[in-house]
Amino acid sequence: MHTDPGFTRYALQVQLYNDGYVVHGLGDNPDEMPLFLPGLVILLDTWSPHKVARDRRLEQRGHNKLLAGTDYVGLPDIGTELPKLVEHISRLEAY
Repeated sequence: MHTDPGFTRYALQVQLYNDGYVVHGLGDNPDEMPLFLPGLVILLDTWSPHKVARDRRLEQRGHNKLLAGTDYVGLPDIGTELPKLVEHISRLEAY
């Protein structure tokens, strides 16, 4: 478990790739979290305790998890901010 006090408070994230991980908070049951499959959108309070852990429900393929995200000082308006993030993702080039 960790917190990210060096970052702004909230992180809006879209999962792009996942080798078998889940992000969950201190009181969360990882088996009840959504599967972190490409396209999943989460809003994470980075100052609250959370961890990245192996998700036993997903195939364990490697050591990678890739997301696109934007950080915010205050709680973002998802209806306004998510379309901006998705537009940015659509401009990314495959490497």
